[in-house]
Amino acid sequence: EEVEGIWVSLLETIGSLATEKRHQVRETAIPSLFGALERGGETFGDAGILHTARDVLLPVLQRLQTGLASELSLLLQSLAPTSPSHGTRGGRRLEATNPQIEGWRASLTEAFRGCLKALFTVRVLGLSGQREGEEVFRGFLGAFSNCLLGGGDKVALSVTLSMKDAVCERLVEKKLPSSVWTGMWEATDAAVAEACTRRTISPQALWDLVKTVSSTMPPARKAGLLQPTIVVCLIRLVDRLVTAGSPEHGASGPTKFQTAALNELRSIAGSFGSISEGDEECLWQAYLYVLLSHLPGDVTHHPWSCQLDPPLQEGRVFHRGLVRAISEAVSSSFSQAPEGVRAKEAEGVVGVLLVALCSPQLREGGAWGPVAEAVVKVACSGFPLIRQLG
Repeated sequence: EEVEGIWVSLLETIGSLATEKRHQVRETAIPSLFGALERGGETFGDAGILHTARDVLLPVLQRLQTGLASELSLLLQSLAPTSPSHGTRGGRRLEATNPQIEGWRASLTEAFRGCLKALFTVRVLGLSGQREGEEVFRGFLGAFSNCLLGGGDKVALSVTLSMKDAVCERLVEKKLPSSVWTGMWEATDAAVAEACTRRTISPQALWDLVKTVSSTMPPARKAGLLQPTIVVCLIRLVDRLVTAGSPEHGASGPTKFQTAALNELRSIAGSFGSISEGDEECLWQAYLYVLLSHLPGDVTHHPWSCQLDPPLQEGRVFHRGLVRAISEAVSSSFSQAPEGVRAKEAEGVVGVLLVALCSPQLREGGAWGPVAEAVVKVACSGFPLIRQLG
C-alpha cells in the first residue's frame, strides 16, 4: 500500500503538469504520465486503479477540454462581427492556423488515447459492474461526448477512431461489458444530436464519424452485442447526416454527403435479416420512418414514430434530386422487406407519400413525379390484390 501511495502521488504530480498552459510542458508530461501509469499500475489493487482513473485521469481530460474551450472563446472574442472571417467557415480556418488551439487539441487527443488504453484494460473493464467502476466509465463517456461536441472536427474524428479501435479489439476478444458498449452509443448519439443543433460539426466530420462507428457493427454482431436499440441509434446518426448535409440554396440535387447517407441507410437495412424476427420489424419501421420524415408532411402520427425522436424539421429541403433519391430508397428498400413488414406497413407508407404529393413544396420544386412512382411501386409490393392484378 505504501508503494502504491507513492506511485499515485507521482501520477497526480505529473497529471498537473499534463494540463499546463505551456504546450512544451504538456508535450512532455502527457506521455510521461501514461508511461508511469503503465509501469506502476501493475502493482495497484482495485481501489488504487479506481482512484487513479477517477482522481487523476478524468480530471486531466476535463482540464484539457477547459483549456481548449478557453482558447476557442478568446479567438471568437477577437473576431469582430463585421469581419469576413466571423462566419463558421472563416472561424474554422482561423482555428486551424492558431498554434495555441492546435496545441491544446493535440494534447487532448493524446491524453484521450492514453486514458482509453488505461481504462480499456481487462482489469479495469472487469470493475465496470461495480458502482465506482460505473461512475468512472460514465465520467469517461462524458469526456468523450465533450470531445465530439466542442473539440472541433479533428478532435471528434481522432477520439472516435481511438474509441473504435479499442472497442473492436475488446469485441473480438468478447471482453467488452454490454454496459460500456451501450453507454458509448448513448454518449455518441446525444453528443452528435447537440452538435448538429449547434452546427459545431461539419458534414464531412459527421460522415467520417458515421463510417467509423458503422465499422463496429460486424464484431458486435459476432460478440452478441448488436441490440436493436444500437441499430436504431446508428439509423438516427446516419439520418442526421441527411439533414446536416443539406444542399445549398438553388442546388438541383442531393449533396455527396446525403447520397452517401442514403446508401449507408440501405446498407444497414440489408443487415436487418440477422436480427430476430420481432426486432427486424421494429427496425424496418424505424428505417422507413427516417426516410419519410424528409418528405413534406407529418409522420409523427404513424405507429413507428415512437421508435425514434421526432423528425428533424429544421433544415429539411425538398429539392427534386433529394426527393427522387429518398423516394427511390423507400420504394427499392420496401420491396426487399419481409412480406409481413410490407403487408403491415404498406398503407402507412403510401399514406405519407400521398400527403407529400399534395404538398405545394413538391409541386413548386417539380418533384411530383418521383414520389408518384414510389406510390405505385410500394402499392404493388405491399398490397396483395394489386400484385395479383399485375
